[in-house]
Amino acid sequence: MSPLVVLVGTAFTTTSYLTFPPKGWTLSWFTQVLRDPTWGYAALNSLVIAAAGSLLASVVAIPAAVVLSRRGVRASNTVTTLIMAPIMVPGIMFVLGVMLSYNRFDMAAPQWGLVLALAVLTTPYIARTMIAALSQLDPGLEEAAMSLGASRVRAWVQIVLPNVSKSYFSGLALAFILAFDELVVPLFLAGPSFPTLPVRIYRSVAFDVSPEISAVSSLLVVVAVVVATFAVRDPSTAKTAR
Repeated sequence: MSPLVVLVGTAFTTTSYLTFPPKGWTLSWFTQVLRDPTWGYAALNSLVIAAAGSLLASVVAIPAAVVLSRRGVRASNTVTTLIMAPIMVPGIMFVLGVMLSYNRFDMAAPQWGLVLALAVLTTPYIARTMIAALSQLDPGLEEAAMSLGASRVRAWVQIVLPNVSKSYFSGLALAFILAFDELVVPLFLAGPSFPTLPVRIYRSVAFDVSPEISAVSSLLVVVAVVVATFAVRDPSTAKTAR
């Protein structure tokens, strides 16, 4: 936590350079960031591609987790290894492979290319959390519901999904944060007309390190904390407390 404390502290300094402890206290750097349209545009781009990428990853991860969590599935270890491969391969190798693939198929649209690459990169996190949750769930619950006349779809919607929803939202939140904070993929794939927030920070640091960067980074920390808080929140506990 020490680097975060230093980072947030430098965002409140009255000087035009980074210093800790801060010399004086001011919110002018936060105001400057919020009023700058380039920061807002980059943040919106990151928000859109992170949300789209994590949701697209769910479309692949959830069915894969359902199948792989079943006992007796052939080649389940091999398929699981393939799903986890994107996080085991170095990031630079992954993005270079994606670039070569896009060039091969003439995929020039940076927005959809980014979404697809981030979906591949974040699928393992959702799949792993869902596999763990479904593996620990008693299969007798689904079988009991079906024996009482429920269809498989109804048993899944009313019995299985409520029991694994917390794990899903935890994995989805983790995937969203990672996609939102990803630097290497958009740095290589996105054009100058579609900057993301991490790329905007990276380019700003390359030319000038000012408390403005600390203010942006502090806001990112707040976003990550809020998303993580809602992801680990237990709805049943909150309902009981009310």
